[in-house]
Amino acid sequence: MSTAGIDGPSARPLQQQDRQVSSSINGLADNGRPRLDRQRPAGRGGVTPVDRDEPTTDGRKNDVMANSVLNRFLKRILGNVGDVLGELNRKGSLVLIVVIMFAASIAEIVGVASIAPFVNYVATGNIGNPLLKEVVGAMPFSSPIVGLGLLSFTALLIGNALQVATTYSIFQFTWRAGEILSTRIFENLLARPYASFLSGNSSEALTTLSVNVTSTVANVLVPLLSNVARFVSIFAIVTLLVGVEPMIAAIAFLVAGGSYFVVFKMLAPLIAKHGRKTYSYRIQMHKIAAEMCSGIAEVKVFSCEAYFAKRFAAMAHASGAADARSQIMRQVPRYAIEAVAFGGMIIIVIVLVSTRSGSGDVWPLLAIYAVAAWRLLPSAQQIFHNVTSIRHHWAALEAVNRELGQCRPAITAREAPPSAATAGTARGVEFRDVRFSYSEGMPPVLDGLSFRVEAGEILGIVGPSGTGKTTILALALGLLEPRAGTVHINGLPPQQLAAGGRVAYVPQHPAFQDDSIRRNVAFGIDDDAIDDGRVRAALAATGLLPTLEALPQGLATRVGEHGSNLSGGQRQRLALARALYRDPVLIVLDEFTSALDDETERQLLDVLEDMLAGRTVLTVTHRSDVLRICHRVLNLAQRRLS
Repeated sequence: MSTAGIDGPSARPLQQQDRQVSSSINGLADNGRPRLDRQRPAGRGGVTPVDRDEPTTDGRKNDVMANSVLNRFLKRILGNVGDVLGELNRKGSLVLIVVIMFAASIAEIVGVASIAPFVNYVATGNIGNPLLKEVVGAMPFSSPIVGLGLLSFTALLIGNALQVATTYSIFQFTWRAGEILSTRIFENLLARPYASFLSGNSSEALTTLSVNVTSTVANVLVPLLSNVARFVSIFAIVTLLVGVEPMIAAIAFLVAGGSYFVVFKMLAPLIAKHGRKTYSYRIQMHKIAAEMCSGIAEVKVFSCEAYFAKRFAAMAHASGAADARSQIMRQVPRYAIEAVAFGGMIIIVIVLVSTRSGSGDVWPLLAIYAVAAWRLLPSAQQIFHNVTSIRHHWAALEAVNRELGQCRPAITAREAPPSAATAGTARGVEFRDVRFSYSEGMPPVLDGLSFRVEAGEILGIVGPSGTGKTTILALALGLLEPRAGTVHINGLPPQQLAAGGRVAYVPQHPAFQDDSIRRNVAFGIDDDAIDDGRVRAALAATGLLPTLEALPQGLATRVGEHGSNLSGGQRQRLALARALYRDPVLIVLDEFTSALDDETERQLLDVLEDMLAGRTVLTVTHRSDVLRICHRVLNLAQRRLS
């Protein structure tokens, strides 16, 4: 056995790395990996493959073609987000929305056109259209004006009902898209390799998960689909106006549409610029808040509250200012365009009255244009607002696309404790010519390290900072992979044992869910798969069971955030019980008693030796009492195993 070549810069303790996880998610793009088939949650915590399009029959070819066209459009406009929407559109959800849109547009045409016979009868006393005259005559009203008014009002109600149906369908579709986007990004984060959590900063990733997905759905997807619906409606009404009076309709459309286009081209770059600023400032706000929470003890002790408050207030002010400028640019132009529209309506009235003063159809035409303006102007203003909203929040969409672009293997749920079949043959731990550095070009932390630990042996690892103690533990746990050499546990790669739940880790500061004792022992296993007998056995082995069962709620007692309802010794024993619940072939202890006082440490060690009997254990420690229960000690400074 050899410990040659163990040198290099300080290796960060695993518990320190754990504390960095909440601020180290962003930074690895993981480019170059082949795209894997996506999976989505199904049932209790598991995942199932996304269904692919089934073979189509001739009767479904048109639907499939429509879906394909829509999916390509979404991909081109929205990138990776468009892929998710295309996946959601497998069963034709968007096609149905488009059908409702067109039905609403037809209703819009009927609603606007229906005002002409009503006004014509008021002005001239004639209905004009023979078919309409028969329909009105069949109604049980003494005066035709009542029937005409009822028909016009009914057409308006139908159009509005279809608009409501369109809006409802859009919100249902985008809500489901937001759910899938959030889940997909969270699964990507969970599936990232451990090393990716040690570099970069989590602020952007966490902001994407908690803010940008919502912003993308509410301010990009909803406005985009809403604009499609409004464009269809506007096209239908403009088509009607062109059919009634082509020249006037064309001039009005060009003036109004041109005004919106010119204003948008002028303001779009500025709106996008302020949107990117708002996005950047919000990331900084999230980062400052995360740093404050993670270091709250130091913040309080050093009286740094004012410093953090000042930094946060500065970012909040900058974000608010950028957002306000963008909102002003998105809202103010509507008033100028309203003036243009109103002036255009006056000109249309003047032209019609001047050119058709002797004609009986002037009032029906004016009525049609008035109702059309009533329907068109709000839609045009909403389209402008939606387009500028999309531009303002495009940075959020880009952030979501970046996260979706980091393809990961699909995660799977562990529904029950691991079985002995995943343990391999009892051969212990072997490091052979292991070389490791935390990044390319950096001096190695471990260089040519070789040693062997027999099955059932407890090995203590000691040495000054920078000699690679924690790196050895991370390699044994399968969290890191050597750049050269091999690491085997019972003849198997550590990653294979970890995937089967056969390795356990107890750090100096264990992670706890703010949940019951029972769920914290069976950490990460669904309720109906928890083996309560194993939970009790694990707690009994640590000596905690009598104390915890005496609590009013027993094992259902909540441990509190970070285990705040437990003492230091109870937290470490609970972490050990969690390790024992999985019946591991290897237990890794990283300074697990360093936060305890001497008396609590002695009490824990009294039960630890029996608890670990027959198990292979690696423990990093500076405490002499812990070394007494070790069979051998690996001294990295002296390069000696004794």
